[in-house]
Amino acid sequence: MGYYSEKMTVMKGDDGLVGKAPNAPFAILFTGRKFSEEKLIACAYAFEQATRKAAEAPSRLVMRPSTDLTPSIAQEDSRT
Repeated sequence: MGYYSEKMTVMKGDDGLVGKAPNAPFAILFTGRKFSEEKLIACAYAFEQATRKAAEAPSRLVMRPSTDLTPSIAQEDSRT
């Protein structure tokens, strides 16, 4: 749906995990009863049309990682 403000300070929970941080994405989740997919998709579609978030920034619908994990994976493989 969007991102927290760049001015936001990092907020951690009691477990030490980051809950909110600058530019951290946040989302909304739709759930439903078993076999209610038709109603669930209709609700999600209505929400999408009402907010028009996807139309505002279509490039943000797909996030690409910016960190290369290859060195970390290679290091982990060498330990086994």
